[in-house]
Amino acid sequence: MMAKTTATKVFLLWLLEIAVLFFSLLVLNIVKIYVSNDIFSQAVSLFNNNLGLIVLISVVLFFGKLFSVFRFPFNIPYPLINAVGSIFLIAFLFKISTLVEGLVNLDFFPFDILALFLYPLVFVIVLIVGYVDVFKTTKKPIKKEKKVKAKKKAGWKDGLRKARDKVNNFMNMLNKAIYKR
Repeated sequence: MMAKTTATKVFLLWLLEIAVLFFSLLVLNIVKIYVSNDIFSQAVSLFNNNLGLIVLISVVLFFGKLFSVFRFPFNIPYPLINAVGSIFLIAFLFKISTLVEGLVNLDFFPFDILALFLYPLVFVIVLIVGYVDVFKTTKKPIKKEKKVKAKKKAGWKDGLRKARDKVNNFMNMLNKAIYKR
């Protein structure tokens, strides 16, 4: 059985992701000082220059995950938020691919034309998959949860009462077995 994800867990994991991102970027910038490699310097510079975009992607996808934790009427915005986050992610991936294209001196790949088709395609796919997930999870009956909440908590007195009843039943069974012979 999968552990239930809560808003607190989502927030704490997001904080951990942001901390790891900044720590990794700090380590990369320190290593950049001591390593004189042009490709490594350009890659680290790409991450430094796009730190705002990376944080924006993280924040948008965090809110998408946060809304996905809630129940049906409140989780409706999460596919739209994730779709917007995926557009930012695709934009960042295009920046990485542009860097790679510049490093290997290839100018034949038409990123502008690909972007015209890829942005709307990814947006629609993420939106459709998200709403399928939203409506798939709404078919779970809520009545079961109400029954669980309506149950009375068993205390130590109930446990003693059940144990006493079991001992009485066992003794009555023994009595019937002995005196019927």
